[in-house]
Amino acid sequence: MKSIFSRVSKSDYGKIPEILSRKYQMMALNPFVFFRGSQPLFFDDFFKDDLSVSSPLSWLCGDMHVENFGSYKGSNGLVYFDLNDFDEAVLAPVHLDIVRLAVSLILCAREAKFSSEDLRKIVSIFFQQYAHQIHSLHAQKMEIKTSRGTIQQLMKKVAQRKEKDLLLERTELIKRNRKLQVNAKLLKPEIEQKIRLMEGLNTWLVQELNGKYKVEDVGFRVAGTGSLGVHRFLYLISKQNKQEKQWKLIDVKQSVKPHLTNLTTFSNQANRIVTAQNLLQDVSPNLLSALSFEMNWYVVKEMQPTEDKVSVMELSMRPKKMLRYFEDIATIAASAHLRSSGKLKSAPADDLLEFANELSWQNELTDWSLEYAEKTVDYTLRFSKEWSQSQTNLKNM
Repeated sequence: MKSIFSRVSKSDYGKIPEILSRKYQMMALNPFVFFRGSQPLFFDDFFKDDLSVSSPLSWLCGDMHVENFGSYKGSNGLVYFDLNDFDEAVLAPVHLDIVRLAVSLILCAREAKFSSEDLRKIVSIFFQQYAHQIHSLHAQKMEIKTSRGTIQQLMKKVAQRKEKDLLLERTELIKRNRKLQVNAKLLKPEIEQKIRLMEGLNTWLVQELNGKYKVEDVGFRVAGTGSLGVHRFLYLISKQNKQEKQWKLIDVKQSVKPHLTNLTTFSNQANRIVTAQNLLQDVSPNLLSALSFEMNWYVVKEMQPTEDKVSVMELSMRPKKMLRYFEDIATIAASAHLRSSGKLKSAPADDLLEFANELSWQNELTDWSLEYAEKTVDYTLRFSKEWSQSQTNLKNM
């Protein structure tokens, strides 16, 4: 039997070893973190089980789980709550998104000590709400006025936050010069590499922002779970106004080939991600675009604070709130699929409606999701032992 560690690490070939080690340490902690970091393993298993479910083609997030939703300020300055990770975005059957999201809900609820009976109810309600939103043929906006409960509270918090708050949190003054704070989430590059990185974004700033901004600092950003190990940078840029400098933090993330087969083609992976994000989100973040640098492609966007997400575990003590939140993200998922329907080879909304009218897929995916959540628990235990053993072997070499 092939080890779980070897199956997981196979898909991580070529990523930064030092940061990849952190990913594996995190994955060994609990089943939900393991699940987040093992998307290729999930879909390998899903296709091997050869379920009878079929569904229309849609643009997908590709790695839809409960932690890939969050609140942010759009390019129009307004606050939204939506899907926020599109690295694995593809054109593929729509049920691939919702079955992965369903398993993530089960793992979160399981960690919160929900009973087996309640877990089945949660998945059933999730699929029903997804189908209900598809029936409406309306892509729901999640703005402050149209949201409720936990999501609305989070968006109000984001609306009150000032850009300076994020700047003060992520930077510091060194001899009167503002620099990025180096810590566990931001690593310092070598001098020569730093110069190249700064030159690369300065070229992009001239093209995209007419040279109004210039790079002040850059570091390696450590964020996420599944994407840990890919090249990701945080830039500090500035422009001089009449009275003071204006600052921005820019997230630049390497774009790699998705694990799922994409049923359409793009000139590069960054264009795939940016296109899908514009199709699936109601309004995209500021400065979202593609960047070519040293033979690689990257997605550029203004940085969003990582804390602007709902802590599902904090909701676990209030089951009704948790269930409402799960219903809301079902609405968001369905709205994203409706939003992209009929565009760039995706199926029309009528096909999604026909799929939503069927009940057989809900029962089959519910059973499979519950079984796979249990399998993920077993995988995590095996992975933890195998990872620990691999580190012991390295020390003894």
